[in-house]
Amino acid sequence: MLWFSRKTSSLCNMLLVSERGTRKTMTNYERGANFERRVKKEYEKLGYYVMRSAGSHGVADLVALKRNTIPIIIQCKIYEDWKKRQEDIIAVAKKLGIRALYIWRLEVPPYTINTKVLA
Repeated sequence: MLWFSRKTSSLCNMLLVSERGTRKTMTNYERGANFERRVKKEYEKLGYYVMRSAGSHGVADLVALKRNTIPIIIQCKIYEDWKKRQEDIIAVAKKLGIRALYIWRLEVPPYTINTKVLA
């Protein structure tokens, strides 16, 4: 399986420092975007060219391409329960003959990263 399984303190960081130096809680969008960037970086380390669809609310958050491999579309979430668009990503993957992954992290310690192959 093309994924890492380790505890990552960088994913646990829930605070941002604003320009004035005060702290504020990250929004769900910021936490989700940070997680997408982390997943993107991990797949790039594996030799994939990864495109991120920022804020699109489309079928997939990431598209990972690598020579001589099946393309992968990836939906990233910062919570496990995701059913809303699961059928959409599976349908697209089956129609195009590509692989679809759902990658999420737990919201509470130990913040483990999990992967489910959808298609």
